[in-house]
Amino acid sequence: MKTKILVVSSCATPALINGLQLLCPGLDVRGYYIRQANKEPDKFRADMAESDRLVFLPDVKGQLGPDAAADPRIVTVPTFHFCGYHPDTCYIENPAGQQLHSSYSPYQSAICFGAYQAGLSVEDTLALYRGDVYEAMDYHGEWDRQKALFLKSFRNHGMDLSDAFLSWVRGGCFMYTFNHPKAHCLLDLAAEVARRLGETPLPFSTPPQDALADGPVFPCYPEIAEACGTHGDYLFKCGGRNEVLTLPQFVRLSFEYYDKQPAGSMRMTKAFEAKHARFKNAVLGRLGA
Repeated sequence: MKTKILVVSSCATPALINGLQLLCPGLDVRGYYIRQANKEPDKFRADMAESDRLVFLPDVKGQLGPDAAADPRIVTVPTFHFCGYHPDTCYIENPAGQQLHSSYSPYQSAICFGAYQAGLSVEDTLALYRGDVYEAMDYHGEWDRQKALFLKSFRNHGMDLSDAFLSWVRGGCFMYTFNHPKAHCLLDLAAEVARRLGETPLPFSTPPQDALADGPVFPCYPEIAEACGTHGDYLFKCGGRNEVLTLPQFVRLSFEYYDKQPAGSMRMTKAFEAKHARFKNAVLGRLGA
């Protein structure tokens, strides 16, 4: 009889399920997104009871209460988050805390949003996508900080991804967005999760279908990419469709979307407030943009 594994995670859920099933044929792997677990708590509890091992985000474990959270069946896997290639990305929200999505995706440019809030034109905003602005925003320092945070996050959950990280870097930008990795990264993560489960994963390196490739792709800007030792561009792939926006198209689309929102109704989410402050102080203040 196969060991039953229940995976509850974020955007990486399908890749973890497929990767574990591919690398460990002796496992029966099922699962769903954390939002589904929150929406259907009774089903979630029933599925937990029927499973031999549980692969959860730390947030899932924290919601279960002290008794369930101490369940020895649980292996926690942190969110795959690395914005070293995409330091300009942010989220914005309305006063009710609801995330705002343009027709491109929920991902916004901190420079674009900051310039709009400051009353700059599209043309003046486009002129801000350059090296000295990135320096003022401390974007070049993001790589080392993010690498350290990323490896520490997984190390704190018993997983050493340092060798895998090095191999990813050698292949160029391995992220579609700051929280959407490419499929080969998630296959490596699935192998590490398998080891945490006490399994020996097959030495197979071809990942299953890359579901996240259909989503939005935020570019690694050329100046950022050069500092990271890879190639970059200013092309924004829209989520869910085969359409790519140039930087001028992206900025115009963003401005048109912002114009449709009620006056004073937009702000950066709390996690990105420091970027907005840095833009106002270091770019608008020091560079006189």
